[in-house]
Amino acid sequence: MKTKPEQYFVKDDGFFPNNHLPILYYPKVLHLPKLFPAVAVKKLFRQNNWTNNWKQGIYTYHHYHSITHEVLGICKGETLLQLGGEKGIILFVERGDVLVIPAGVVHINLGEEDDVVCAIGSRISYSASIRPGRAISSIHY
Repeated sequence: MKTKPEQYFVKDDGFFPNNHLPILYYPKVLHLPKLFPAVAVKKLFRQNNWTNNWKQGIYTYHHYHSITHEVLGICKGETLLQLGGEKGIILFVERGDVLVIPAGVVHINLGEEDDVVCAIGSRISYSASIRPGRAISSIHY
């Protein structure tokens, strides 16, 4: 049986492009081994054509990937992510969750970068497509 994702749409906010494609959120879909969960998730991603993958936390500044979609498999921890800019949606993510973020959708970890460990995948070179936004400390409410 396939799990249907929750879908979230974020539009261009005048500062970040975002995307007309939905953000796909699959809560608690990963059945992770106790040892080396990121290795298992990266293998799963490669089997599904997310061949450029690595392990790390999630950046604590607004950023987006201009030419590639990104998939995150949460292997350890939990945090709040904001997607779509300062007025975007906020999602609580934790171990076992998967998030597919379309190219152009800005996102930020509202916690600390090492609050979560993710297996991350893209279909092309990640570093060539990253675009920073404003640092969280520069936001004025």
